[in-house]
Amino acid sequence: MEGFEIQKHELAENPTPRCACILLLDVSSSMMGQPIAELNEGIRLFYEEIKNDETARYAVEIGIVTFSTGARVLTSIRSTEGPVPPTLHADGVTNLGEGLELALDILQERKDLYKRMGISYYQPWMVLMTDGQPTDEWRSAARRAHELAGQRKLSFFGIAIGDSADMDTLKEICPPNRPPVRMKGICFDKFFVWLSRSMSCISRSTTGSSVELPDISGWAEIGV
Repeated sequence: MEGFEIQKHELAENPTPRCACILLLDVSSSMMGQPIAELNEGIRLFYEEIKNDETARYAVEIGIVTFSTGARVLTSIRSTEGPVPPTLHADGVTNLGEGLELALDILQERKDLYKRMGISYYQPWMVLMTDGQPTDEWRSAARRAHELAGQRKLSFFGIAIGDSADMDTLKEICPPNRPPVRMKGICFDKFFVWLSRSMSCISRSTTGSSVELPDISGWAEIGV
């Protein structure tokens, strides 16, 4: 409860419109070695880029949900002024469905808090990153994400890591209006720079307006 009260205080002290961004990250055993190391460095860079942006640092709030044999909230949704996220470790299978349900739940809780506190907010983002295939039931969670995206209540981005990522399944998980994209190699640094710049563009816009995002060709395989 103490952490929750701190977050309520932050919202009360800073009434800037918020943009919540959930990172839904695969930390199954197939991510061991260089992939998990590069992902950790990418997350560190993402936080650093947001903190260094005079507008985004007051608007962007980040949460991290990981999934492997189970799902857990690694970092609740809050500003980058909070503690640095713990280091990720890879192990276990790929319970993506459980992770997606949990991420949607904490995002809804945050939106409910914004409403209670009278804080306006941008359409929240969810970024799913996986290098494999779900090992649990994921269709009900995907339907929930599709419904929110169709109502313009969620911007969902699915990122396939490496050749082992099951693109056919990922296409079903991602809302129809935004199919998944495969990352070039494991260039997490370029992806998270793109993500921070996208958050910066949104935080400078008017809530509810359309925003042109930066080009993705630096980190994504185009036309694949």
